[in-house]
Amino acid sequence: MRCGPTRRFALTRPSPRVLATDAEQSRSRGCRHVTNLTGSPAPQPEEYAANHVKLKYLNTGPGSGDDRPEINKSLFVAPGLEFDPLTTHTVHFTLKENTIAGPVMWTATVPPSATLWTVTVLGNGNIRWRYNDPTATFGLKKAQIIRYASFPDLHVWTYARFVNQNVTNAPLTPNVDNAHLMIEIQNGGVGVCYDGASNRCTGNGNTQNCKV
Repeated sequence: MRCGPTRRFALTRPSPRVLATDAEQSRSRGCRHVTNLTGSPAPQPEEYAANHVKLKYLNTGPGSGDDRPEINKSLFVAPGLEFDPLTTHTVHFTLKENTIAGPVMWTATVPPSATLWTVTVLGNGNIRWRYNDPTATFGLKKAQIIRYASFPDLHVWTYARFVNQNVTNAPLTPNVDNAHLMIEIQNGGVGVCYDGASNRCTGNGNTQNCKV
């Protein structure tokens, strides 16, 4: 991703996405790691949370321990977040089928690491965090997140690529099922928890794409 905004997104505050199939009581089943929120706690809805979820099952099919889920261009607004994955924040990913109340498909946790994460202030004032583990045999291999200087509350996961994962309750039914993604960023239960659903997923082979 280029360091500046892309043509697809205007740097304006994303509007909350109302998930028609999510009853409010279902949202209480949400944030498991961020506990400083009001409510049950419920995640913050974001329209582009699940902007592009790619599920790669390889030739063995889903659930064989070699799946490669990818998160692309996931947007969230977090006023006051001082994101520090080097020393402070743990990130949790949860993917479910269709809604927050749906079956769990995949989870992953990324603890802070001063070795695998780097942070750079770019010439345009944007802040870029990159994760790179070239020897990873399980879990997160590469990731990048950008905070925009022109809108400091806006953060974008440019990409997050995982290897040798176990995606269950898959494959999703093409043109029927959605992917629901929740991401939690926390330290000691304090942080940000947001979620959202894609539109209908496509692909019935070894790769499925779920986009907003």
